[in-house]
Amino acid sequence: MGGLIYFFYVQILYFKDDLPVLSAKLNEKLLQIQQFIRDEFNISEKSQNLWLQQKAQSAEGSSEKILVNLFAFTGSFLANLALIPVYIFFLTLFKEKYKAFILMISSPENHVNILGIVKQITMVSQKYLKGMLIDVAILSVLNSAGFLMLGIEHAILFGVLASILNIIPYVGVLIGSLLPITMALLTMDSIMYAVGVAAVCMIVQFIDNNIINPYVVGSSVSINPLTATLALVAGALIWGVAGMILSIPLMGMIKVVCDNVPQLKPVGFLIGEERTYNHEDLYAERILKSFRRNKSDKPQ
Repeated sequence: MGGLIYFFYVQILYFKDDLPVLSAKLNEKLLQIQQFIRDEFNISEKSQNLWLQQKAQSAEGSSEKILVNLFAFTGSFLANLALIPVYIFFLTLFKEKYKAFILMISSPENHVNILGIVKQITMVSQKYLKGMLIDVAILSVLNSAGFLMLGIEHAILFGVLASILNIIPYVGVLIGSLLPITMALLTMDSIMYAVGVAAVCMIVQFIDNNIINPYVVGSSVSINPLTATLALVAGALIWGVAGMILSIPLMGMIKVVCDNVPQLKPVGFLIGEERTYNHEDLYAERILKSFRRNKSDKPQ
């Protein structure tokens, strides 16, 4: 984490030096957009500037509220960040106490099975975290290499940032690709560079979904895409960005519990990937096979 923070610190310093150039490029692109609107829709630049001024004046009243919310969010974020080491310390310190509590609330004949479930849940979280770290490292190399070949400025910064945002399922990929696309639109003369950046992000995401993620992250969290999407939405509603990041591994832990509790096995089958199950052991599958056999034996 220290190395990652130092990397972003150095990269942001380089990016800060280019802000005046990027600001000039942005003004130039805005002038081109105004000229396009004037030529295509017959709206003068004066009318456009007047409309922008009206919108800016209407937004001035809410600027103070935005600043207050920004400071409140920053303070809350820093406070929660400072509490993370405290959580880790106490969770590690009292881990044997938590294990004893789980055994105390369960019957003795289920102790072996329950401890096995706890161990599987621990392995799920460890494998998911390790797999995601390796996945981010590989994606950082692929994204940065693609952006460098296109000649995008600050390619390594955007490549690593897009890879880290990829931890947030589905949404992170979109956010991570918008930043280098915007940089390509501002600094390059042709729009095809922006198209190339989008193509790099799509190709890398395709490789990640079909090759890297299945083999690196593996089957540590074997839930189907529908369950993952619903868990993502629920996590975002309950806990924001943190909920989006943690929703998938938490759902994988829930699946481990469902697979090991006889009454919850149908739920585990419902939220899991089909290839991870032995359908011969499922009651519903046996009923379906029996129905098909009786139908085929019926005389024509």
